[in-house]
Amino acid sequence: MIEGAIFGGIIGFFAWLIGIGIAKVFVKDKKRAKKVGQFIFIILLSSGITIINNPNIKQKLAVLINPDLAIMAEEEDKLINLISDPKLQEEARNLSNLDRQKFVMRGLGKLSDEELIGWNSVRINMANYSPDLCSGLWTGDMSGVDLVDILKNLSEADKLGWLKISASALEYELTDKPPFEFKQEMVQPSISHLVSTFSDEEKSRAQLVFSQGQSADKTDACWMIKQMMGLVNTEKSHGINIIKYLAWVSAQAGAK
Repeated sequence: MIEGAIFGGIIGFFAWLIGIGIAKVFVKDKKRAKKVGQFIFIILLSSGITIINNPNIKQKLAVLINPDLAIMAEEEDKLINLISDPKLQEEARNLSNLDRQKFVMRGLGKLSDEELIGWNSVRINMANYSPDLCSGLWTGDMSGVDLVDILKNLSEADKLGWLKISASALEYELTDKPPFEFKQEMVQPSISHLVSTFSDEEKSRAQLVFSQGQSADKTDACWMIKQMMGLVNTEKSHGINIIKYLAWVSAQAGAK
């Protein structure tokens, strides 16, 4: 929104300068020159607004103002280049950033078990680095998350893994691949199994987090989501059910 206001101001200023300049050169009568200048200003301003409303142009202009956006744009470009089909690459490139993110989120519900395990592994490392992201995976509050900082501090292997999984999710959504089979009742036995491995103190803590839901304490929420994501390392079948549930939740959010 801020970038849009800046672009609008810049375009409006230059449209005014150009309109007045052209009118003065070609129209000698001052009153008529003023009217011609206003007409040219309106034409140029309308054209400029049309240009900056193009998602690709808007993204490139925004990068000039916010350096962090340059990093995100570079990662987005890498992600798109990992899509195997050139036609799908073009489709992905023509999406706005927001639509592309939604496609990726919906595509998470179509990943294979191995891809889900890879996705989960990177999320654990992200959560270990960022307490805000960690608690946000439970509460849904990502307002304090600095994704650029997280990406900068991911290992190259994790960053590449994240991009590959995101590219697969995007490609699956673009090709309308059917989602994996999942029903909400599938996850409850796996969560019950996880809680059964806890100490009495941990069981009380888990019960509190579940009862509080999205309003749970950030530290407790982070602990709980890490327990859920980490189960796949010791109990693969139960762990996969939980990861599928987390991916399913993300896919539902992407559909909104």
